[in-house]
Amino acid sequence: MNYIATVWRGPSRFTGRDVVAIITTRSSDKVGGAPGLIVRDAEINPVEFDKQYPGSGWFHAHKLKHIIKTSCGSCPLIASQTCYVQHSVQNSAQPAAASRDDEFVPPVRRAVWKSQRFRSAVAGDAAALPEEGFNAVLHFVKSSAGNSDVHWLGYTHDTTATWLQGTHVASCESLEQADKLRKRGWRTFTAVPPKDVPDGVLRLPKGYVLCPASKEAIAVRGRAIDCGSCGLCTGTDAISVDKPHGAILRHSIRDFNAKKNMTVVDWRGRVVGRGPLAK
Repeated sequence: MNYIATVWRGPSRFTGRDVVAIITTRSSDKVGGAPGLIVRDAEINPVEFDKQYPGSGWFHAHKLKHIIKTSCGSCPLIASQTCYVQHSVQNSAQPAAASRDDEFVPPVRRAVWKSQRFRSAVAGDAAALPEEGFNAVLHFVKSSAGNSDVHWLGYTHDTTATWLQGTHVASCESLEQADKLRKRGWRTFTAVPPKDVPDGVLRLPKGYVLCPASKEAIAVRGRAIDCGSCGLCTGTDAISVDKPHGAILRHSIRDFNAKKNMTVVDWRGRVVGRGPLAK
């Protein structure tokens, strides 16, 4: 069984419409079984939508109208439809199903305690929550984990939400943007658009490392590393800002074919990632 716990409800920083902060026990092997946060429009009734759009349909069909503006703000990946989560039916299914799960707090707390990892977010951006709303999430997670250190898999596109620095990395669209945010104290994770790599070779400067869980890295390493075991995509509370920052070839459905023939090299010139068609 999967369960959810609603830990906060209030106005979104992005639109002023009410959002709910939900913690779900639903997870995947990719994130090492970590429970996670869903931020969605509070006016959406999953049961009612499910009558019209069975399965994950209500989430996928209505996300552009309601969920994204309220939960993700003006994220640049939304307008270009290059978001890995929101524009993939496969990834839309998880938050859709989770929103219909039973509300029962004890198993949610047990899941956090058992995992000692937390994903933010399964859907939406934690920056949609005001500081008091995120503090409610943080308190739930820390108290459920026995007040021990929790490994966060946290990303935000809104770096005005500075209270997220300790738990989240700043999602960046270029290494130049990442450099600027690093100077402001953020850990960063950069999804480089394939169109910005015209010669097919992504050259990572010193201080950046290819995401070990990426398909390109696995092709060279020969084995997978799940996000829950990696420790790269977490804020400054757990990893200092002078450690390497993550980067990856952007992997939305619109980038799938473009990155097949690409190679990634580190600052020493070593090949650390390769697409299936790369020479």
